[in-house]
Amino acid sequence: MAVLFARTKRDGEVGVSIIGRQGLVGVPVVLGSRRCPHRCLMEVSGEALQIASEDLRQAMDESPPLRQQLMIYVQAMIVQHAQTVLCNARHQLEERLTRWLLLAHDRLEDDTIPLTQDLLSTMLGVRRAGVTTALERLERDGAVRKKRGAVEIIDRTLVEQRTCECYSVIGEYQRPINSAPVEHAPERRGSLLASIG
Repeated sequence: MAVLFARTKRDGEVGVSIIGRQGLVGVPVVLGSRRCPHRCLMEVSGEALQIASEDLRQAMDESPPLRQQLMIYVQAMIVQHAQTVLCNARHQLEERLTRWLLLAHDRLEDDTIPLTQDLLSTMLGVRRAGVTTALERLERDGAVRKKRGAVEIIDRTLVEQRTCECYSVIGEYQRPINSAPVEHAPERRGSLLASIG
C-alpha cells in the first residue's frame, strides 16, 4: 500500500490518497506528464510490477480498453483527492481518521492496518495527540484495537458509522476499478502493465 503526500516546505506533508493493489502510482505519466509535486511512499510492503513510461504510453496507444481503464482510475484518484480536501476542511478528526482507516482496510484486505499513530497524524495533518485521543475513543467503543505500530479493525460496521460521507463517495468511484477486467497490453522488453500490489 502506498500513500501519496502533498507537501510544502513551510507546512510539511499531508496525505491525499491511498493506493492499493488495484491501483498504480505514476498517474501523471498516464496523463502525459513526467512531473508531480507529490511524494509517494510505500507504507506497507508487498510486490509491485514496474513499466517504463514510454512503454506505458505505447501500450495505451495500442490498447483503447487499457487507456479507458486507466482513465477510469485517474477519475477515481481525482475524486479521492477532492474528497480529501473537502473532508480535511469540513469534518471532525474522528471522521477523517475513520475514512483513512476504512480506505486502508479496503486496500489491504486485512483487519490489521500497519500504520503508526505518527504516520496517521502526518496523513491527517494533525498532532499525534489528537490521533491518540480519537483512537482511544474508537477503542473504548469496540470499533478498533490499538497495537504497536498498527490499528486493528474489530468492528467495521462501527467504524463505518463513525466516518463521514466522503468514504462512500470515494468508494463509489473506486468500484469500477475493483470489478472491471484488465486487458493487458502486449509485452515490451519484459515489462507488463499491472496493478501495484
